[in-house]
Amino acid sequence: MYGIVRSLRNIYKLKYVLLNIVIFALYYLVFNEILQLQQLGLAFTPIPAYIVYLMVASASVTLTVSIYSVRNTRRNAAKESAATTSIATTIASGIIGGCGCSGAFIFPLLSAFGVSSATALSADVFFSNYAAPIFVGLAALNILIVVYYLNKFSKPQCAVARRKRGRPAHAIR
Repeated sequence: MYGIVRSLRNIYKLKYVLLNIVIFALYYLVFNEILQLQQLGLAFTPIPAYIVYLMVASASVTLTVSIYSVRNTRRNAAKESAATTSIATTIASGIIGGCGCSGAFIFPLLSAFGVSSATALSADVFFSNYAAPIFVGLAALNILIVVYYLNKFSKPQCAVARRKRGRPAHAIR
């Protein structure tokens, strides 16, 4: 557990804190834009705001850790890099958060795959009824991915080598 906290402290320097704030704002705008597209300009969801913020915050942390790992992979002995599932979970939450109004958005996609209207309507009702637990599940998925990669980063074989002064990062072996 201490290794995970140490990894978080190594990642969240000022540059990555600012990056995380920007990503949070962008993901929240993406979420609201998807809702507005589905509901003809009205961004409304029956999901409590704290669950929406939890989902967007966990997705932004996941992407921040991903960016950190990708930027530091060349200095990382094990070449570990985090996956970027945060984008997919943000888009999925925007579509699912449409409170049953996502039918106009989902029906054409499902009908292209030969799904009947009754089945598409059933899927829309399902997502409408279980949207909040699905949001919590997507946030939990993001948190699990972050914990997994922070645990990986805390291992000695995945430690990021410090840059030596006067030598470029690619010269470190």
